[in-house]
This record gives sequence, C-alpha cells and structure tokens, in this order.
Amino acid sequence: MIQPKEYYARNPGSGFFICEFGQTFVGFIAIDADHSDINTRPGSQPTHTQERTKGAIRHFYVVEKYRAASIQDDLLRHVIHHAFQRSPPLEFIVFSPPVLS
Repeated sequence: MIQPKEYYARNPGSGFFICEFGQTFVGFIAIDADHSDINTRPGSQPTHTQERTKGAIRHFYVVEKYRAASIQDDLLRHVIHHAFQRSPPLEFIVFSPPVLS
C-alpha cells in the first residue's frame, strides 16, 4: 500500500495506528471500516446498513522483542476503543488470519 494514511482516513471507523517507544518503531495496526468483502454470517449477503457497521483488522504487526511486554494487546485495545467510540460505532470487528506477523 502506497498511502496507508490516506486510505484509512476515508472512513471515521477506519484507522492506521503506529506504536513507537521514544524514536523506536514498535508496531502498527490498521482497521478498515470501508470495504465490502466481509459477510455478516457465512453465506449471507450484508445489507447497505451492515456494510457501514463492521470493520476488519487488515494489518497487525509488533516487533518480536516487544511482544513479551504485550504491546500487541495495547494496540488491539486501542483500535477496538477507536472503532466502538466513533459515531456511529461499529457493531463488530473481524480478523483475517494471520493477525500477528
């Protein structure tokens, strides 16, 4: 992806978040709330309303040496808070494995 900041700024439920410790890169997570490829239930076709109320974790990475400190939990908690505190909030979030590289 060439311009992740612009892509994830298209929808208020979407976001691209980078975690740093001082000047050191630790990890990132991205949630996409502006897509049409996630079904509500296997085999079902989501309605237009459902399309606006769901999100998908598209990218999730934490540098291995920081994983023992559970930074990934903090990143995930942050993106969940972001998704459910927006107006209107997302109804659910799905993960597309593998979640953590």
